Amino acid sequence: GPVNIGSEEMVSINELSDMIMDIAGKQVTRRHIPGPLGVRGRNSDNRLIHERLGWRPSEPLRDGLAKTYPWIAEQVAQANGEGAVQETQSANDDGPKVALVASE
Repeated sequence: GPVNIGSEEMVSINELSDMIMDIAGKQVTRRHIPGPLGVRGRNSDNRLIHERLGWRPSEPLRDGLAKTYPWIAEQVAQANGEGAVQETQSANDDGPKVALVASE
């Protein structure tokens, strides 16, 4: 059957969106809407995948997102015909920032 795979770090949706905005170098305004509250955060219980395959996450969630984001941005840019993605460093050098660059 299915197994969980992901970060064992407990992260709220706000914390996750903060991480992604920082990595992407973008600022998005959150708008909380009325509705059921649900859970306060998410994490993955990776015991089953470790038992079956001997696999464990090897790095923190933020580091994995920082490595994955440029690939996702490239796929979106290609799908939208926007050209290549150029990686830049942030002012405080806390991780990669990604900027879309239009092709000429």
